[in-house]
Amino acid sequence: MTVPSSVRPEPVAGPVVVPQAPSSRVTDGRVDRLGANRSRRAAADLGMTLVEMLIVLAIIGIASGGVALAIGSATRAPSVESEARRFATRLEAAGDDAMLGDRMIALTVDDSGYGFVRVPADGAIPKGTPKLDRHALPGGVAMTLDQAPPLVLGMNGQSKPLLATLVSGEQCLVVRYDGLTATVTRAAVQTAGALPT
Repeated sequence: MTVPSSVRPEPVAGPVVVPQAPSSRVTDGRVDRLGANRSRRAAADLGMTLVEMLIVLAIIGIASGGVALAIGSATRAPSVESEARRFATRLEAAGDDAMLGDRMIALTVDDSGYGFVRVPADGAIPKGTPKLDRHALPGGVAMTLDQAPPLVLGMNGQSKPLLATLVSGEQCLVVRYDGLTATVTRAAVQTAGALPT
């Protein structure tokens, strides 16, 4: 059987071009499958990834937090009022701990600050007993008590009433403790050794 010449293909001059599937293209000599390589390259060239953005935001947050803390502590001078309120709160907490823990706790005061100690069953507090909650008063703040320390906070809430005076310069605050609650009030600055009433 012979094929008529009108149906026979004629030889083509030049290179043969093979059509490629529509899912791939030739770009810069490389085959680009569905544009995947190009989209990755374009994203890397255009900006930051989400992980990079989160890292930058975390660094900025940490740095701004550090600056805020540094500025806050530098501008805040210790005030007698804040120290008096801190003392009242700690005194109430120690009294509550004595009642709830069914143990005796004593308040001790020295020239540099105050603290609380556990009192043994015999009631004697040996010198050098480590303090549970030692707090050093800031420079310029002095504390005086109306009775000699240590002040034992009873297990049944029947502690001796306490009057503590905190003074710094022209500021004077009085902490009154009745065995259960402590209150802070302002007072006029007294002469050395005299306690406000």
